[in-house]
Amino acid sequence: MKKKKQQYTANVFRVHMFACRVRTKLRKNKSKNVSNLYLQAIKDTTTLQACIRTYLVRKECRAQIKENEEKERARQMQLLMEQEKLKQQALQKRAQEEMKRQLSLILTTILITKREVCIYVHIIYIYMCIYIICFIMNRGLNCVHKREQFRHVRQSTQCIQGFTQTYLVRCSLLFVATKHPLYRRLQTGYNKNKKKMTRACVCVCVRIENERLQALQMKQELELKCIQQDKQLCVDQLISLWRRVVFKRHVQLQTTSAHTISNWWRMILSKKATLQQETNTIQLQ
Repeated sequence: MKKKKQQYTANVFRVHMFACRVRTKLRKNKSKNVSNLYLQAIKDTTTLQACIRTYLVRKECRAQIKENEEKERARQMQLLMEQEKLKQQALQKRAQEEMKRQLSLILTTILITKREVCIYVHIIYIYMCIYIICFIMNRGLNCVHKREQFRHVRQSTQCIQGFTQTYLVRCSLLFVATKHPLYRRLQTGYNKNKKKMTRACVCVCVRIENERLQALQMKQELELKCIQQDKQLCVDQLISLWRRVVFKRHVQLQTTSAHTISNWWRMILSKKATLQQETNTIQLQ
């Protein structure tokens, strides 16, 4: 701008000098043509000044317009950047809202499934409690039924306990009876559980009791035969009886003499009264 102003001032100075020269010539010559030339020069100078001024104004206007355009462009770019930022912020907000909505849906579904699972667990727990209560009640009813069913078995076990304590433990033939396998089974079951004997032990006791009764019946028959018949025949039958009932192939009596058998027989007869008294006291108890 400074250079342009300097050029403008130089041009004006040249025109002014030209006008001065023309003026001096007019003063000397005083001709119309020169005056016309002077007037024309003055017009030219004025037009030149006007042109220069318009040119400068246009230049300034163009520069200002360019500056304004640049400012407008910068403002528009700034506006565009702000709009882009606003769009990005809006998109981020939408994405965050979408994520929140999805998370809320997931949480609601999890809560619903949790509630359903809790309900199912409670239902299963209630069913299990009902099943356990029914099982316990059924077990109790079965126990009552079994108690009524096996009451006679308990009574027989009490009798058999007395029988084991009197007949097998305190009998004079203890050294013979202990070799009996049924007696061994009975003793193991009786020692393991003295209050309640097992069913197998009860069966064993019943079998031994039946064998004892059979032996007593056969003994009574043999006593009558011994009175009526020969004593040697009675001893032989006693040997066969003891082989069949008491020893059960575990004790062989081939070498046993008739004297020892008769001694055993006397001991049995002597113990008969005491054994009867003990059984009576047990039954009374």
